[in-house]
Amino acid sequence: MTPDKINANYLLFMQYLKKYDCYSEEMIKDIGDKIKIAPYSKEVEYGGAEPGSLIDVTLYKLCKIGAQINNNALGKNSGDTVSHPCLCVSQYMLMRVLLLMNLAKAEMFVPTSEDWKRRKGINYDFAEMKTKMKLGQRSLYLCQRYGIKLSEEEFDAFSTIDISDETGERFLSPLYAIVKTAKMLTLIELRQEYLRSIENNKFEEEK
Repeated sequence: MTPDKINANYLLFMQYLKKYDCYSEEMIKDIGDKIKIAPYSKEVEYGGAEPGSLIDVTLYKLCKIGAQINNNALGKNSGDTVSHPCLCVSQYMLMRVLLLMNLAKAEMFVPTSEDWKRRKGINYDFAEMKTKMKLGQRSLYLCQRYGIKLSEEEFDAFSTIDISDETGERFLSPLYAIVKTAKMLTLIELRQEYLRSIENNKFEEEK
C-alpha cells in the first residue's frame, strides 16, 4: 500500500469517526499515528499483514460487508418496507462497532524483528502489554480511555471478536449477530484473496 493511499484512508477513517460520533481528538493525538499504519492481521497468509491495512480492511471490507448485510439482506426492499424488522439494526450503531472493534491492534501488533518470521510470512508480533486483555476487551478499554461512549448493545457486540465457540450464544442480539457475520466474511475474503494471488502468481510463472 502506498503512503498516499495510507494517508487518504486515514483521513477518510477520521471522517467516518466524526460522522458516527465516535471521534476523539485525544485518541488521535495519542495513538493516531499507530492507528494509521497498523496492520489488520499478523501473518501474510491471512491477508492484511501490511502497514495501513487495519483501516483499509475496516473501511472497504468490514464496514462494507456489514452494511450490505444489514441494508440489502435485512433492510428495505423495493416496496420501501423493511424485509426483516426484527433483524435489521441501526446503521449508526453498526458502523460505530465495526469502526472501533479492532482499534487495539494499533497497540497490540508490532513489526517483528526476526528475519525467520518474516521469511515465513509472519510480519508482526504481539507487543508486551501490562495485562492479558483480549482484542475486543482492549478496544473497549481504549474507547473508555478516550471518552467514546457506547450503548449497552454496542458494548455487547464488541465481544464477538473474542468469542471462538458457540457457548452462550443461543440468544444473540441482532447487532451482535451482524457484526460477527461481517467479521467472519471479512476474514474469509482476505484469505481467498491471498489464495487467489498465489494461484495468479503460479499461472504467470508457468506462462
